[in-house]
Amino acid sequence: FDGAVSDSMIRYIYNREKAGKYWNSDEECPCMGCVFDAWDSDENITTRYIKTKKVNLSFNITLAALDSNGSDFQEFNGTVCSRIVSGNYIGEWNKTVWGGVTEKNVTFSVNKAIKKAKVLIQWKENNTSLDCPITDGNETNSTDDFSIRPEKFIITVPYGIKAGNEFNITIKAVDVIGNPVEDYNESVYVRGDSVDLEYNETKANCNVGVLDKISGGDFVNGEANITLKYNETGEINLTVKEVNNSEFAITDNDDTADVDRFIQPVTQTISVGVDHFDINAKYQNYDTNTNFTYYDKDLNIYSKLDLNITAKNKDDETVTNYNKECYAK
Repeated sequence: FDGAVSDSMIRYIYNREKAGKYWNSDEECPCMGCVFDAWDSDENITTRYIKTKKVNLSFNITLAALDSNGSDFQEFNGTVCSRIVSGNYIGEWNKTVWGGVTEKNVTFSVNKAIKKAKVLIQWKENNTSLDCPITDGNETNSTDDFSIRPEKFIITVPYGIKAGNEFNITIKAVDVIGNPVEDYNESVYVRGDSVDLEYNETKANCNVGVLDKISGGDFVNGEANITLKYNETGEINLTVKEVNNSEFAITDNDDTADVDRFIQPVTQTISVGVDHFDINAKYQNYDTNTNFTYYDKDLNIYSKLDLNITAKNKDDETVTNYNKECYAK
């Protein structure tokens, strides 16, 4: 312009460029009013899901350049920086250079458990020589939250457990290479919410006793030590699992199947034996009606001894499972 621009022309130019058009043509400006989003590489602009991931397992995310309404793709030229973030985690930057494309895939790996993560995206147009982070560019987060969970639970149990006695087990939430997961700090409940310690008799028609949690049961960086007590004898299955609606990755319950969202459960069998036997004996005459006890010709004495042996736990309670069908061999 070689003269003053009128108010109406300024308004016209503003509205054109706000709509992503050049002021003097219907051609779209390159990423005018551009926004970014991110989703799983097997998802699309309609769903935009980022499903549950596993600690220390690489995963691919699609970064997408969109129009100012965020409803359609738009070509972008410049630098894009991205990383995984949450309240207690800031990941490493991943830099990509864009040359007139609408999408790029990036690979991430996270070494901690995160309940609610996002992909943080920064970008600046028409400059491909920038380093991350971009101090004077644009920034946004992915529209979808996602979790990063341990691969599975494992249990270590002792031998020689006796009814009514305290015993210790160790539960670990491990990553894909078998190491306890940092920042996995959940609690263990007996027949409760996640993390649930379930138990049952391995043999049918045997009485299920009471398993008490005496102390412990809080994970610290993927490892929990628990003191338990079981009041019966028998072979018991201990199962560590997550319960629906209290799982670690509950933020993904709208887009991730249970098999991918839940931490892999584990079951371990323990044998619980008798603590002690109680012996009671009643000595009486051979014939209680006549109070008669006698000797035979070899001078052996004949009388009656009523002997009762009862299997007990440490609290001196009778263990009803001590029979040939149910006892721990």
